[in-house]
Amino acid sequence: MVEAFSEWPRFDVVNRVQAVVPKMRDKTRAWFAIAVLRWRMGDDVAARQIAKSLLATPKLSARLRFLTQRLNWRLNSTKTSGVPAEGPP
Repeated sequence: MVEAFSEWPRFDVVNRVQAVVPKMRDKTRAWFAIAVLRWRMGDDVAARQIAKSLLATPKLSARLRFLTQRLNWRLNSTKTSGVPAEGPP
């Protein structure tokens, strides 16, 4: 996902990718990537919801569970208003 490494990820691209995640074979890795993107974009509410959903997944790999727990901890330690960032100035 090229958008993950972009300096300013775009909501329209992330939304398009998020729409096709249910059709993917390995959804957990894609959902984690989207959670990280949402967090980077300032959409902490959506990132928290995705992380919570991932942590409730019984067959989540140990590595992905660890990474999701770290993201969840970081989201909870820096609670913001949940208002997404506007993008580049």
